[in-house]
Parts: sequence; structure tokens; C-alpha cells
Amino acid sequence: MKNINSCCDTFLWKVSEIGKKGLSIIPIKESDILYFALQGRSHDVSEVADKHSMFQQAIRFCPWCGKDLQNLITENKIELAKLAELNKKYAL
Repeated sequence: MKNINSCCDTFLWKVSEIGKKGLSIIPIKESDILYFALQGRSHDVSEVADKHSMFQQAIRFCPWCGKDLQNLITENKIELAKLAELNKKYAL
């Protein structure tokens, strides 16, 4: 997300954590709709385990600074669509 304007450093960091254990932010594109989801994983995607716990919830506001994410999506639509396509294998 180097070329994407973000609301805060923590948001950028969590986008770089996609597929890793813990919390991450993942951009998702469904048809023409682009949005962010908060995702949690009990294990990294690369880890083999008997059980994995995962959740994913669409979000409208940044969980850390409270900014409306629609503005971020509008300003960075092309870049976020590319990032969503690159990471679609991690979306639930």
C-alpha cells in the first residue's frame, strides 16, 4: 500500500498483515463494490494446524482513528481494486 493515502499508520500496517495470525484489514471487491473488512485469524495462512479460527466483518470506519473509509476508497479506487484482486484468496 505504498502508493495509497491512508487515514493512519496502524491502518496501513494492518493492511500489510493480510493472511497472518491476528488482526488485519483486507480490501474486498465484489462486482463493482469495493470495501474493507476486519479479519482475524488464529494462525498464519501458511501454518498447518488441525483447527483454524477465522472471522471477517465489513467495516465502514477505521478501528484505530475512526475515519470514514469511504473517503479512502474514493481517493484510491484503482490501487485498492488491484490490492483486492491480489489478496482475494485470503477473503472469507
